[in-house]
Amino acid sequence: MAGFNIIAHAEDLGHHQHAAEAIDLNLLSSYTGGVHSLFSIWFFCLLQISPFFLAFLLGIASMDTHNGSWGHGVRKVALSGVLALTGFSAIFTIIGASAASPAVILYQYLSLLNQLGGVLILLMGLFFLGVFTLPANPEKSPLWTALSGIAPLLFGMALAFAYRPCVTPTLSEIFNYTKDPQKVSEGTGFLIAYSAGVSTSLLSVGTLLSSLVLLSKNT
Repeated sequence: MAGFNIIAHAEDLGHHQHAAEAIDLNLLSSYTGGVHSLFSIWFFCLLQISPFFLAFLLGIASMDTHNGSWGHGVRKVALSGVLALTGFSAIFTIIGASAASPAVILYQYLSLLNQLGGVLILLMGLFFLGVFTLPANPEKSPLWTALSGIAPLLFGMALAFAYRPCVTPTLSEIFNYTKDPQKVSEGTGFLIAYSAGVSTSLLSVGTLLSSLVLLSKNT
């Protein structure tokens, strides 16, 4: 079955992790495990998405036209980041909860969704490179307002569909729950907490870097 390939890998890695160290898994440890994934040796597990996400926020910051309003620019970047990570976390959680019905359905179309996600990420990159241009004063267009809210969400979902992560020790333990039909509900809660931790770390770094870009534009 085409899909994350992480579930099968998690089973093997999970056995090794159980033998080496036991993780007291709960919502807090799942969250801190997600945060820790970016600020530890396991950062390479996020290299498939972190450069794209950071480039996305930096692109928004560089295109901000509200010169002189640093706070407005930071809030705009942060909101876009939250929307993107909400989309990412939703899809990541659904796919990761492999024993749940939504994941079973989604796996049937995962290969196609992966390709569509890659195309969307490419289009977003071309947009930031200036290949596509916007009409004058796009903020005044209701269509642009709607798209500016939907686009980050879709971008985050695209990242999740394109993501083929390696498995950190915490994520390995979580997948031991999500692959078990009897424990999938509890495991889904842990997966949501883990995704929130990853999102916190990515958003913190992305907002900090973007704020520096905005500051340089306003000086």
